[in-house]
Amino acid sequence: MTTYVVPIDFPSVQEAIKHATSGDTIEILGGTFDGFNVNKDRLKIIGSGVGKTIILGRVGYEKCGITIAGTQTNLHSLSVRGFQTGVRLTSDNNVIQEVEASYNTNGFTVESKSNLLTKTFATFNQENGYVMEGTFNSLSGNEAKQNSIGFLNLQSNNHFLNNLAKHNRLTGLSFMFGTGNIAFENTVQKNKIGINVTTDHNHIMDNKVCDNTAVGIQIVGEKGFPNGNLVDWNIVRNNGTEGDVDNAGFFVSLESGTTSPNSIRYNKIRNNVELDINTQGEVGHNIFNNNKCDKCDPPNTSNLY
Repeated sequence: MTTYVVPIDFPSVQEAIKHATSGDTIEILGGTFDGFNVNKDRLKIIGSGVGKTIILGRVGYEKCGITIAGTQTNLHSLSVRGFQTGVRLTSDNNVIQEVEASYNTNGFTVESKSNLLTKTFATFNQENGYVMEGTFNSLSGNEAKQNSIGFLNLQSNNHFLNNLAKHNRLTGLSFMFGTGNIAFENTVQKNKIGINVTTDHNHIMDNKVCDNTAVGIQIVGEKGFPNGNLVDWNIVRNNGTEGDVDNAGFFVSLESGTTSPNSIRYNKIRNNVELDINTQGEVGHNIFNNNKCDKCDPPNTSNLY
């Protein structure tokens, strides 16, 4: 196993990858470098730190800063800025740690499976901080700030654990497609909408969803959908501060849960504007059990099943 240093041994990261073999390490010193494609397996690519090693492009001109196409890549300690996509994963079983993707169109896009992103940062991206298009990925201890959407999930069986979504213009965490996803112990704060669920059979548990300007948590979809979501033990407070129509701590759209009820249980939903729980039209097929709240529509929604 060999260690190559950029720009001492090779002038660019791509040139170092060209000469590396599986198991080698590429160290990148402080400075500004071009984007690169990791097309070999089992490489370790280490920068000198966030804000010190910067992979730099021009927003809207260069497509991708770093593409991970080789499996079992370990990428950490650098920044990626100014690309359409900061970091793109197309292979499986990679670890991305302490990487910042900022001032891109999208920060991180994961198209593959069984990857771990931990202690990464997606900030000031024009659209999304994180886009999950693959399955069985884990995101733990990451931060999404000042994007349009913090975390956008488009597939099944992804896990979001102990992440922070804050000050995103639209949504902190959005489950748009896929089933079997888990959001556990995340902090979702000061976005427009905290957590948005439009798909079936996801678990939303033990999250802190506070100070979002429109809605804390919403389960919304076409008539009869979504179904079978489990929303337990969340703290949902001080949401709806803009005071618009349908603002609430927790919002459930008309006649959702027709096929399989959504279960909303043991949540602390208080001090929200205008309502703590707003079930559009009627409770319908959903289960509300042992929630602590003050203002509900219909009344007593906190404990109806």
